Amino acid sequence: MPNIDEARQTIQETSEYGITYLDLSRQRGSASEPGLTTEDLDALLPEIALMENLETLNLDNNSINVLPPNIALLSDLGVLSLGNNQLSELPEEMEALDELVSLHLAENNFQQVPPQIAYLPALNILNLSENAIQTVPPFLGHMTAIANLDLSLNYINDLPQEIGGLTNLQSFTIASNELEILPDEFNNILRSGNLRFVDLRANYLPDEVVESVNQISQSFGIDAHTGNQRVPEVLAEDQQAAQEDQIEVELQALVIPRNQSRARNTRQPGERTGRNAAPRAAQQPRRRRQP
Repeated sequence: MPNIDEARQTIQETSEYGITYLDLSRQRGSASEPGLTTEDLDALLPEIALMENLETLNLDNNSINVLPPNIALLSDLGVLSLGNNQLSELPEEMEALDELVSLHLAENNFQQVPPQIAYLPALNILNLSENAIQTVPPFLGHMTAIANLDLSLNYINDLPQEIGGLTNLQSFTIASNELEILPDEFNNILRSGNLRFVDLRANYLPDEVVESVNQISQSFGIDAHTGNQRVPEVLAEDQQAAQEDQIEVELQALVIPRNQSRARNTRQPGERTGRNAAPRAAQQPRRRRQP
């Protein structure tokens, strides 16, 4: 989506046909097309908000560095994808998106998990991979509606005890970080009976921790990936395949009737790795990355 005029045309056509998915993403590799800016999005949001059937908004691969406050106009949105932009924080107005089921923020400039997501009670899928996050805040462990969490390719060196509260997780990816230990409460997730996939590859976990995770995973039928040596390019391919598989899950989540009760999250209270930064070097065994 190279410019705002073409974006407006897409919005009009999508609205006329009652389509629930609006794609305003820019095609990767189109270096001559910078995509939509913050100012463009600010001008488009009132028009987008008039789309009565809109459930999914794709703004991937653009040049958005600040999410405009009038994002609050999209209070009925179910899926929001902002991957590969230039975001480092979210506005407080994000809290108005209380119907949001899926939020994709991969490949941005976040240095911390945005606190505003703590106020998204229906959030089921959260992707914060390929940012510059170093710590996981305790509030994330209280967001018990989350079933799919991706924190891979960051700089996270430990997890809070509260992470054990995420017992509804079905998929947890935290590969290619700086983890050297897991809290005892992490076993709560492994033993919950809900987890089906966990990826801890390319960290610095001791052998005894890896072995413990493998043993518990085997007992509970979890597809566990725990190797400490991993080539990032291969990991990226795995992630892409997993994200493609998520599409059907997200669409299924959106067909849940709006009046059906959803699990509520407890209300408690951002280096670029996308297209504007040099690619991570291949490494095996993996070396520490500098934030």
